Amino acid sequence: MKGIIIHHLLILSSSIFFNSLCLGELNPNVGHVDNPGTTLQCSGAVIMRLTHLFSSGNSFLEDVIINHEKYLLIICFSLVLLASIVIFLGAFVIERSTNNLIFGLLFQIAPFLSFYVLHFVSRVIPEHFFIWFTLSFMVFFIYIIYKRPNFTNKNLFTIFSALMVGFGIATKIYFAVFIFFPFLLIPKLKGKFLFICLSFVFLFYFSLFRS
Repeated sequence: MKGIIIHHLLILSSSIFFNSLCLGELNPNVGHVDNPGTTLQCSGAVIMRLTHLFSSGNSFLEDVIINHEKYLLIICFSLVLLASIVIFLGAFVIERSTNNLIFGLLFQIAPFLSFYVLHFVSRVIPEHFFIWFTLSFMVFFIYIIYKRPNFTNKNLFTIFSALMVGFGIATKIYFAVFIFFPFLLIPKLKGKFLFICLSFVFLFYFSLFRS
């Protein structure tokens, strides 16, 4: 069973890598069209382009193909670094918001309870991109609940929540369960309806902006 999972992740990593390469070439005709991972593929393209700026004189396509392991490593390192920053700063925000050190420590420990994080951190898979975003989502709502409860009445909260939900679902479909957090916090029926509509709009945008 473990071998099947690893084989699947290798295929998924390769698909995301080559899709990022196509997008980095400004070619929207990617060979693997699927959810999850749209946001990861676009981010991978940006990371590849930035990496190539500091590489040899080869063309972008040649350099990525020749040094594909280097590019994969840099993408993985970037995702791990981003998650580490979110874990560190998020724990600080949670501790300050709740005045509870235990909550902050539990927040820092939580990502390492995941099987994917511990065993497949070296793979370019949507779960790694999903980690930092989900943690950011949690920090945002904990801060709002404890420090800015009146902010839920604002249209800005509705729009920003819908943007985060749309982005999250475009990354991994099971982020859809988090839609209930802002939906329950938004007090007015009109705001809830606006939130649902905007979530679909942002999901459509983040799922298709690569094309």
